[in-house]
Amino acid sequence: MISPTITTLAQPFSASGVYIRTSGAASFDLIAGGRNPNSALMMDNTSNFATLYAGTVTAFGATDNVLHSFQGIFNGSSSLMYRDTSTSGALNPGTNNLSGSALGVGSWSSTSDSYTFCETGVWSGAFSSGDYTALGANQHGTNGYNF
Repeated sequence: MISPTITTLAQPFSASGVYIRTSGAASFDLIAGGRNPNSALMMDNTSNFATLYAGTVTAFGATDNVLHSFQGIFNGSSSLMYRDTSTSGALNPGTNNLSGSALGVGSWSSTSDSYTFCETGVWSGAFSSGDYTALGANQHGTNGYNF
């Protein structure tokens, strides 16, 4: 699924999604981000990992066959990923902006993995720790998907 081409969204920006990959790890699967992808929060092309990508792949554990909430904060070498209730610590996925591509979710290669999306989104600016913690709690809670 893709949206129309977007204008440039420079770092810092934040992405969020609720997602489960139920089989396959042959390709990167977009959770939120650019379809090219020049920048994206994705499931990795290896089992049990999620990735922040803005020019460099940075992985953080995310067990397959489990529903997860993800928050990705893209801010150069101060980037991080928040999965469920765990924070990755500083990651450096690169400095690419989100630009010139359609926003997308799902597999962007010819290889088909099995997955389910519940929600996805991208925001300008870096989420604070209070923002990503609250968003993750809402996604997990009875106002979200109750998992």
